[in-house]
Amino acid sequence: MRGTLTAVAMGAVLMIAGPSAAAGGPGKAAREALFDKLDKNGDGNLSLEEFMAMPGKAKPKKLEAMFKKLDRNEDGQVSKDEFTSHENDKKKSSDKTTKKIK
Repeated sequence: MRGTLTAVAMGAVLMIAGPSAAAGGPGKAAREALFDKLDKNGDGNLSLEEFMAMPGKAKPKKLEAMFKKLDRNEDGQVSKDEFTSHENDKKKSSDKTTKKIK
């Protein structure tokens, strides 16, 4: 499940993004603001180095694992879309589970 963000990883991103992200509603806006803060060179992508500057207490190995899960196209960077569209991953994961059960 390379493209699916685990609940633990997304929980960490939401925790870092703040309570409004965890509550839904303006969560995407909070994730976009966090992305913009991390994107130091302004190229619209996060390098691993930029991602490692994530505020909070996550350990480097956990951040690296999160980065790899977010980098769905495996280009070594996380785009704003990859960073903010975790809800789509949940639905896709759920759809796959439903298909397997049927």
